[in-house]
Amino acid sequence: MATDHKRSVSEHFGALDPSKTALVLIEYQNEFCTENGKLHNAVRENMDHTKMLQNTKHVLEEVIQLDAGVKIFFAPITFDESSRENPNKHIGILASCDYDNLFKRGTWNADCCEALKPVLFEEDSGKDGPDSLKPKHPNTTHVLKNKHALSAFKGTELQELLQRHGIETIAFGGFMANCCVESSMREAYDIGYNCISLIDCVSTVTMAGYEACTKITYPFVSTTMKSNTFVQNLKDAIAAKGVLQHSVADADVPAPKRQRQADCQDQPFHDDMPEWGIHEIDNNGDVFQVGPWRVDVRQKVEGEVKYQTDGGKELERYIYMAQCFETESSVSKSIYATKLKQVLAKNGCNCSQSYQDEAFGWGCCMTVIRLPLNDGCLLYSPVLDDNHKMEKIHEFLKTKELLPVRYIVCPTPQHHLCLREYREAFPSAFMVCSETRGGVMPPLHKRRRDLNINCILHPEPASGGPVDWKPPTVQCRFQYVTDTSNATGTRQLTIAEHKQYLEEFLDIFVVEDNRTTEIDLIHKPSGVLILSDLLYKASSRDELKGPGGARHRYTFPKWFAQGQEDLFYKLKTDNSNGLLPAYRTHPNYRKIDLVGCGKAIGQILESVAARGVQKCVTCHTDPIHGQQCIIDTIRSAWEFLL
Repeated sequence: MATDHKRSVSEHFGALDPSKTALVLIEYQNEFCTENGKLHNAVRENMDHTKMLQNTKHVLEEVIQLDAGVKIFFAPITFDESSRENPNKHIGILASCDYDNLFKRGTWNADCCEALKPVLFEEDSGKDGPDSLKPKHPNTTHVLKNKHALSAFKGTELQELLQRHGIETIAFGGFMANCCVESSMREAYDIGYNCISLIDCVSTVTMAGYEACTKITYPFVSTTMKSNTFVQNLKDAIAAKGVLQHSVADADVPAPKRQRQADCQDQPFHDDMPEWGIHEIDNNGDVFQVGPWRVDVRQKVEGEVKYQTDGGKELERYIYMAQCFETESSVSKSIYATKLKQVLAKNGCNCSQSYQDEAFGWGCCMTVIRLPLNDGCLLYSPVLDDNHKMEKIHEFLKTKELLPVRYIVCPTPQHHLCLREYREAFPSAFMVCSETRGGVMPPLHKRRRDLNINCILHPEPASGGPVDWKPPTVQCRFQYVTDTSNATGTRQLTIAEHKQYLEEFLDIFVVEDNRTTEIDLIHKPSGVLILSDLLYKASSRDELKGPGGARHRYTFPKWFAQGQEDLFYKLKTDNSNGLLPAYRTHPNYRKIDLVGCGKAIGQILESVAARGVQKCVTCHTDPIHGQQCIIDTIRSAWEFLL
């Protein structure tokens, strides 16, 4: 049982440290992988779809070449002729192994598959069973003995070896995706390991089974990741470690980053959070920015209930993330560590004055778009006014003749605290959010079942288009009174009709970074690009500001902004030129699908150029002006993907 194992990992085991990382390769045997294997035809379709053998071979070749301490555990399943080792030979999948004489030790069927054997093992080894396999790289590769059950932990020496080598992160690949791989991953997760599921290195007998586990089950217990992303993260983590070890002098830091670090150190720290207001972005009164609303991160919503916490969990989360790529000493001395101690101390006494009364968090702006023919408006990332109410929002919409509100776009799962107020105020508005599948954050339509969301945008459509528009799969818990003044005609429009209408005047993008998912827009008539969290700063220069930094316009109060800057923007290993926090981009922690995310950002940049976009608004920065400046800023932030 998993509970019998002593957890061996550190408190910040989410960091991807190659020397503490293992590959567990489950049942890459001829029975599954090779023509004439008894199960090959059953898994062939899925294997061809994922190209899992090619991908796994590439991962192994890269890991062996890197020689950075990543351990490889080859986990074959075998049985003797009598099947006495089979723990459940009368029920389920193991019964099939017995009935069909599968994976018999000493046979070609049970040997390492022909595609991977030249990479891992001596050619003539393994004919007498797994014990006779001879690794080409014995310091890196280990063959597990006595795997006769679904989990690679059951009856094997895997846990002992993981502890011996100080492993904290395990990346899984193999067969079957929804059987032995999932069983092994679940047990590893319960023990306490940081699990990564290499979703293009697994297969099973049906595509439906593959989709169910990689999109639904795996995110419960792992970070889903494509193999090329895993390899690139390993390489970048090695490079980052080298920078930390050898970059003692300023000369070791690239000139632009060295100058940015010097600027951050020399500048005074100002508190100039903008006042809440309404700003016309274009020249025709069609695009407005409203805010920033001060979002207190201590506020939480569970179901329909909004409540306030002491902020301790948020501070713990930031400290945890920083520990994944910063030294323990710098994190423990940070302002966040100091504030967390104060929170814990206040919670342990009966003090009348408490630190928990101090709000901290982000400034967030909403974008409002006038619909064609003055037919109402679209709201992107709704916010409240400076009194945390909607009175000024209603007054603005009425004064500018923007009513009725026909569309509400919820761009990310994080931006949701005031959505209930908007749903109640505009019950007939067509509410759109995105699908999120990485497992780090639940998608909004599952997180907030009180909202009656109308449509989910999916980033990887089967049709090959840029975005799939689908109805929600989760039933809303509430009935909202229909606002007849917001009716769009004698009948409700279908999702396809809404899509057709919106695409007449908007370019719509979905960027999934495997941590969260973001909807971004280009308003074609005005040439305005509308982003949520794709940029946290508008520039690394002081005149254009964002969260953290010497001029922290979108974080409050000063200590919270200072903590963001110290822990997430000043790193020598920063690869976003100071425009994004390290917990989005640092290779030791990032969850990004490098290819998919890079492709989506590339599409945005192409449209910015093609549409002649001259202005960009985001949720957490000042507006950016000028097409080349917009392109350069996005490229600078995401250059490691492009």
